[in-house]
Amino acid sequence: MGLFGPVTKEIVGSDGVVGNIAIAGQVTVYTHSIPVHRGRNFGLFYKATVDGAGVPNLKIELEESFGKLAVASEGSASGDWVVPEGMSNIETALITEVLHIKSLSPVPAPFMRFKITGNSSGTANPATCVIRMRFAVQEE
Repeated sequence: MGLFGPVTKEIVGSDGVVGNIAIAGQVTVYTHSIPVHRGRNFGLFYKATVDGAGVPNLKIELEESFGKLAVASEGSASGDWVVPEGMSNIETALITEVLHIKSLSPVPAPFMRFKITGNSSGTANPATCVIRMRFAVQEE
């Protein structure tokens, strides 16, 4: 058996739209779940932008679960989804508008998603902030 990929998949926001995910102000947005059953190596490409004055100020976390949410609950908070213990945030205070690429080392689980929060400390996250994310996976 060998490795396949990597392939990238655009992340779907809580509104079900592929592409720019709006993070207006101090909101928390949960992306749709991503199955990673055969995944071995993982990465994330992401870029936040602001239309007009200001800079983004975002926290990005990875959450995992044993089961996928019902379609109607995708993009919602759920007690069955958690940030694995000991896992660092992907970003604690993302304040740049450049492309970032990070390697991810999740706990083995069948599903993952991203939790994106507009920070309020320091410079608050502007209302026009969006983030575009692509998940990269190499499967076995």
